[in-house]
Parts: sequence; structure tokens; C-alpha cells
Amino acid sequence: MFPLMAQTKKKSKAKKAATPVRKKATPTRKKVAAKKSVAKKAVAKKAVTKKTVVKKTVARKSAEVASGAPKVETPVVEAPKPKSRKKTTGNPELAEKIRAWGKKRRMPKDPYLVGIADAIENDEDLVVWASTDVLAIFPHAFIKPAETRLYSMLVLARNILVFVPVALTWLAISKATTAFSLYTAKQTGSVANFLQFWEDGYGYLDKKWTISEVALLDFWIIAAVIALTLITPIMAHNAEERAEKEELDAERERIGLAVEVMAYLFDKREVNNVTLNSALARSVANLRTSSKSLNDAAKRIEKISKSLPNNANIIQEIRKIGK
Repeated sequence: MFPLMAQTKKKSKAKKAATPVRKKATPTRKKVAAKKSVAKKAVAKKAVTKKTVVKKTVARKSAEVASGAPKVETPVVEAPKPKSRKKTTGNPELAEKIRAWGKKRRMPKDPYLVGIADAIENDEDLVVWASTDVLAIFPHAFIKPAETRLYSMLVLARNILVFVPVALTWLAISKATTAFSLYTAKQTGSVANFLQFWEDGYGYLDKKWTISEVALLDFWIIAAVIALTLITPIMAHNAEERAEKEELDAERERIGLAVEVMAYLFDKREVNNVTLNSALARSVANLRTSSKSLNDAAKRIEKISKSLPNNANIIQEIRKIGK
């Protein structure tokens, strides 16, 4: 009897241990209810805040209308749009070369240079530009006068000094005759020599107007004129050589640049018999050059292959090594 009771007790304990204990759902429901109430309060608070903001805005606008004050609007600053780079399909290097040559030769705003440079850079209306005679229309360079400022001043001084001795001599004669008339008026009854008076003065004529002083001054002025007459032609010759050299360089640059522009515009011309024949001739010439290069390459490959050892030579070498 006792062992049986003990077994039943053990079974009841095992059943109690096996059955899971259910948790109470009351605290979870309370938490959910509390969260809902908090959310409702937050929504209500937001609604109240919006209503107060709207009321304040309406009151401010009505006050502005009543007072007649101007409405101040806050400026809207737009974000800067990224600059899109213009895609160019032309030849910017050649266009820049044309502009640089125009600036160098003092023609930066020449209409032909500006127009053809823009057309080549942007690849626009090239058919029109290609139909013109570029070498004939291309502007000639502006050559600065070769004479320097010093040369011009020396020529002017020489031209003025030529007449200075004549004017100085006649002024000295005028001074001498005036003094001589005063001298003869006081020295009545005596014979007076004008040249002797002009040289001595006798106290009536200033020493700087005497004939010896005037003659010496005329000599130095005439010597200066002779020296300037010898110097200015040499300077003019050197200036002409510089101008001629600069003109040749400018013309050489102009022709080279014009030919480069013509070569670029050659394929842009309108299709006609002339352009078609020239294009075919150029294609045939390119094919000939390519076939010649291929023929030369084939000959070199054949020569190299002949110099390489064949199978029989390799077998013989192996047999020799085996022996």
C-alpha cells in the first residue's frame, strides 16, 4: 500500500512540473494603454501648437493690412546650378592658334579671324568657310613702322638746324648795324670800317654778337647738321632691314597658318567632282602606302623565319649531345 501511494505522489509532482506556468497578461495591457494615452497627448499638443501658430500668423497679417506696412518676404536663395561644359567636336587647338596669331600681329578683332576661329572651335558652318579662298582672304599682318622715336627726333633736329646759322648770322648783322650807326653818329669826320667795328665793337656792340663769335657758333651748328646727316641714313637703313625681316616672318606665318586652315577645311567642303576626285586620290595614296608597309613587314618576317633553326637541325643537335 505504501509503495503505491509513493508512486502516485511522484506522478502528481511530475505532472505539476511538466505543465507550463502561464504569465499574467494584465501588466502588458496596462503598458499598451499607457503608450496609447501618451501618443494621444502628443497629437493633441501638436494640434494646439499648429492652431496657435496659425492664429498668430493671421493676426500679424491683419495688423500689416491695417497699418499699411509693406510685406517683407524672405528671399529664396537658389542653389547654383552646375555649369554644363560645352562639348566641342571641332579643333580648339587650331582655333586658339589663329587667335594667338591675331593678337601677336595686332589684329585681335579682325572679323575673318574671329569668325573662322569660332567656326573651327565649335564645328559650325564649316562648309561655308571651306568654300572660300582662305589664302587670298586671310588678312595680312600689321607691321609696325620701323623708325624709332629717336630716329624721328634726330631727323627733325637736323631739318631745323639747317636754317639756324642763316637766322643767327642775319640777327648778328642787325645788331652790328644798329651799333655801328650809333658809333658813326658820335665819331663824325673819321673814317669807320664796318667789319673792323663788327669785330672790335668799341663798346657799342656786345661781344657775343661779334663776327668771330657768330662765325664759331655757326660752325658748330653746321658740324652738327653734317653729323646728323651721316647718322640718320644709317639708322634708316637698319630700320628698313628690321621692317623687311619682320614682314617676311609675318608673311611666312600667315601662309603657314592659312595652309593649315585649308588642310583642316579640305574634308569639310561640299561634295562635288573636284572634292570626290581628290578624296579618291588621297585614299588610293593611303592604300599604296599601307600595302607597301605590309609588304616590307612580310619580307622582314620571312627573313627572320629563315634565320630560325628548323626541326632537322634541332634533331641533329640533340643526337650530337646524346653521342
